[in-house]
Amino acid sequence: MKKYKLIKEYPGSVELGAIRNDCGGPILQKYFTNYSEFWEEVKDHAYQIISFSSNRWNDSLAILDKDGRYATSAGAFGWSLKELLEVGASVKSGDVKIHSVKRLSDGEIFTIGDKAKTTGKDHSHTITSFRIKQYCIGKDSNNNYLYDGIDRIWIDWEDKYGGNWLEFTEKAKQPIFLTHDGKDIFVGDRIIWVNKDSLLHGVFTADYGSLFCSNQHAYFTSAIDAEDYIKRNKVLFTTEDGVDIYSYDTRVHWVIQDKYEYELNTGRSNVELLQQQPTTYKVFSTKQAAEYYVLVNAKVLSIEDFWNFALQSGRNAKKQRTLKELVKERLNIE
Repeated sequence: MKKYKLIKEYPGSVELGAIRNDCGGPILQKYFTNYSEFWEEVKDHAYQIISFSSNRWNDSLAILDKDGRYATSAGAFGWSLKELLEVGASVKSGDVKIHSVKRLSDGEIFTIGDKAKTTGKDHSHTITSFRIKQYCIGKDSNNNYLYDGIDRIWIDWEDKYGGNWLEFTEKAKQPIFLTHDGKDIFVGDRIIWVNKDSLLHGVFTADYGSLFCSNQHAYFTSAIDAEDYIKRNKVLFTTEDGVDIYSYDTRVHWVIQDKYEYELNTGRSNVELLQQQPTTYKVFSTKQAAEYYVLVNAKVLSIEDFWNFALQSGRNAKKQRTLKELVKERLNIE
């Protein structure tokens, strides 16, 4: 329905400046129209256009300045809101396209491309355009649509999803980055960070200016997930051949030392057990490295073997090959 303000008193009228509406009825509409010298229609805008574009200047933005007028970056224009809405090149004609609007009830600004949703709903949409419309309040006796006379902002979502009125819309929370396991992080979320190199960790509240938002850290919303990440990436020990072993490593090769005897073992291992008993186990990353350690360190030759080897003729290289084959035979190494 339309609203009217009394701008000139008449006998029996209400006080000057009083606001009345026409209740959507054609009789009252005619009354206010016929007595326009006394009543002025009130345009009750609940929004403020912050920026807009026009195909007349290649779609560059005109932005609301502190003086309440709109100008491009070059300052070539200075239109008031009233002029913007009523002149030929206007929003209503489609020549001017609204880029962002402010909702005056709470100061929230909505911009083309923002994610927004109907208040109380979960599914969000992308804002594709703004339109100035009026509420339809029914039809008259001639089946013509009747409107309330108050300009409002209608927000269009992406194709096939319709839209909603500005007053029934709220901005959707937008993630500022992802956790290590791919979960969205929003402003205000409690985040556990873990340095990927040192595995030092801590807790912070996510915000747009956080110094922790970097590729040097992994981020988690769950303490259990953070602890699991630390465990999986912590070096438990380093093998004899210089390879780091983690908790997720399932196959290493180790030699059990018992005085002068060595036993070669391969297969799935409890790496934490190996970590706890470094003097009992010699651990290697490959079977070849473990076998070489046994070959070099195992004491498996008798005195007779030694003298038979020492009295052999030939060069040292030949003797070394002979000794190696003898040791491998005694240790049953291929």
